Amino acid sequence: MTKSVPMVFIRPSIVTAAESEPMPGWTDTEGLLSGMTLDRGLGVMKDMPGNPDATVDAIPVDFVARQLLVSIPYAKSQVQATQGRETLLVVQSATSGSNPTTAMKFFSDMITYMNNFPYENRAGVAQLTMHRNV
Repeated sequence: MTKSVPMVFIRPSIVTAAESEPMPGWTDTEGLLSGMTLDRGLGVMKDMPGNPDATVDAIPVDFVARQLLVSIPYAKSQVQATQGRETLLVVQSATSGSNPTTAMKFFSDMITYMNNFPYENRAGVAQLTMHRNV
């Protein structure tokens, strides 16, 4: 009979650009929030529907990477603690429980950053007006 290994899952909320590693703002994707911030930072899109008071649960990619690395020795300790019995560990990687932010605050901070450190070939000033959806 083979021993079962504990299964460890990292369940991140929306993964966004890096906070500090490998450098602030680093991302390798233009999907979801990264794409939305890119469009606004380039001055291409200035309006969007949405609830400015909605909580945005986003976590920087470097936070998720560090959490994954810390989970490796924890998973090993679980193998020893459970003596090989099948176990499942789900680790949530999110910020809204202890550091909630609203959609408007998220985009306002991003717009401030993009205007202080503008893209070289931007189409206009970074700005955003959110229109409440029905």
